[in-house]
Amino acid sequence: LDLSPDGLMNKHNWFRAESPVERSGDILVSFDPQWRDLLRDSSIGFVVRRRYPKVFLPRRMFVYICAPYSELIGFCSIKKLRRINLREGLQILGQSGLTREDLEAYFLGYEEIGCYSISHISLFRTPLSLESLRNQAGFSPPQSFVSLSRRASGWLDQIHSNKALHGGFNAQRNLT
Repeated sequence: LDLSPDGLMNKHNWFRAESPVERSGDILVSFDPQWRDLLRDSSIGFVVRRRYPKVFLPRRMFVYICAPYSELIGFCSIKKLRRINLREGLQILGQSGLTREDLEAYFLGYEEIGCYSISHISLFRTPLSLESLRNQAGFSPPQSFVSLSRRASGWLDQIHSNKALHGGFNAQRNLT
């Protein structure tokens, strides 16, 4: 893939699928910094979110950690996505990384929220920094989640599988 300024992948944000045809089946979700270690250590099996895809079941969730880290750390498989109420949320509390108080506060104003059942978290050896993502792909982190384009998913898969990139992220050098 040519990521040079003259190449196919220009600075416009091509991460977001603009139509169902462009949709890869993957999503990128932004997490607050306190979730970084729990996700990196595979300590949770459920992720609850107020905003989630309602028209398709994503297969993978790419994990972006917000400032001060500002990095894409990897992805996990999505086994299931369902709507849950507070009672159901309390049943998965131990596998969600939330306290009862956090969960109750998260449900304020909502009767139901989305609950992802996740597994197999794969980390990039070197997280992809916001600066690199912005420079290479015009990436802007979503407030909640974004449905990834086929192009973005393919690019991230190539980065994950390319051994040369695991030591560092220089797409200009390694993907041309």
